[in-house]
Amino acid sequence: MWPGPGRHAVCEDASVRPAIPLPVRSRPRVEPGEARGVLARLWGIEAELEPLPSERDRNFLVRVGGEPRFVLKISNAREDLLVLDLQHRAAERLLAGGVPVPRVVPTVDGREVAEERGHLVRLLTYLPGTPMAELRPPRPPALLRDLGRTCGRAAAALEGFSHPADRRYLHWDVRHARRVIEACAPAVPEGERRELVLRTLARFRRQALPRLALARTGVVHDDANDHNVLVDEAGARVVGLLDLGDLVRTWVVNDAAVACAYAMLGEGAPLEAAAQVVSGYEEAFPLEEPEREALLHLIRLRLATSVAIAARQHREDPSDPYLTTSEEGAWRLLRHLDRIEPGAPLPWGTRA
Repeated sequence: MWPGPGRHAVCEDASVRPAIPLPVRSRPRVEPGEARGVLARLWGIEAELEPLPSERDRNFLVRVGGEPRFVLKISNAREDLLVLDLQHRAAERLLAGGVPVPRVVPTVDGREVAEERGHLVRLLTYLPGTPMAELRPPRPPALLRDLGRTCGRAAAALEGFSHPADRRYLHWDVRHARRVIEACAPAVPEGERRELVLRTLARFRRQALPRLALARTGVVHDDANDHNVLVDEAGARVVGLLDLGDLVRTWVVNDAAVACAYAMLGEGAPLEAAAQVVSGYEEAFPLEEPEREALLHLIRLRLATSVAIAARQHREDPSDPYLTTSEEGAWRLLRHLDRIEPGAPLPWGTRA
């Protein structure tokens, strides 16, 4: 059956990209003092700045009167202005759908994005909360369900949304996993780890791609990792979803898979943790049967992609800890999921 509206043919590389896809590593080199001057000149705000970790951008927490108020984002020189517009328009949809994401703050002359030394500069509102990564497992089932519910609301809010930049190439887009993993695999140590990554990819292509031929596609957040999810002081409720930098048109179910993958890290019963996320997700955005059947494969593939990219990044810059933040936990989880027997029942109502 050929895919209908909102579905793709069985194709991992749906957009053309002539070069081998590798992560961008040229973060803007901007010191806090220089960034303070940009903030004062473009937004009329005098404040103290604290550097924040980021894969692609140079980010600063902006404190006004000692209180966190904004985040100043200086985007990578390769960033496309149209991609930033994609993020802003998607944020409007998400906010209208009740999903707590940062708002863009215009400059004093009304611009959403300003240019500074060849970089694109934006100011976003600060969302209070604690990154879910700081909550030690096991995390409360109610929190995991609320994580899924928040991501499901985001998928529902973005349903039908389109933008000229939503089909861009992104190395985290699961449709490009084959090319990314094959490009990064030589950096993974030979032996058990490399075999595990390549076996995960082969299993995905053999077992999940036929199911995904019938799966919905759309623009999704696609990066609900535990550093991008904010929770309240009690650790009981999601209060913020950060970083729209990975917005892309892809298989919608991968959005749920990403949330599950990071929610499972460190959990003693990872499949049960994922089931809580899926339960919450489906309250807001029910999955279809082929999507549920592909979910475990997508979770495995996200973990394999993450560790392969981390290995490549570490080889290029051993001093940079950002992309190896959850690497060892991802390896442990990937091994655990690799041992699940084909046909074994899964707690979200399908079989492996």
